[in-house]
Amino acid sequence: MNAKDDRKCMKGFYRLTKQKYFKDIEMPKRMTEQFNIVDKMEDDGCVYEFMISFYQVGNAISARAEVFSDAFVSFEQDRKLFERLSKVKSITPDELQCLLLELGYTDFSDESEVEM
Repeated sequence: MNAKDDRKCMKGFYRLTKQKYFKDIEMPKRMTEQFNIVDKMEDDGCVYEFMISFYQVGNAISARAEVFSDAFVSFEQDRKLFERLSKVKSITPDELQCLLLELGYTDFSDESEVEM
């Protein structure tokens, strides 16, 4: 996607396990949580979206970011988030949620459904 247009946008996230439909889906093997992080347009859609998923790896939980090519702009637009994440050895889902809220992201988890 190209640069933002004149529509109002808001950064936020959807936490998979808080979605209304969560009980009806089957998550990928060893995945324990997923955050869809978006720059959401006020009227509909989003400028970009990327995911941070958490997986059980042995006895530990490990986070993995998935950024599609049309969302590489997130490295610039979400610079503070990536800077903070670069300073931690590991992060839990609850810690990520607290960090997102601290940085001013809105929790959209209860608003609508997100496709995996």
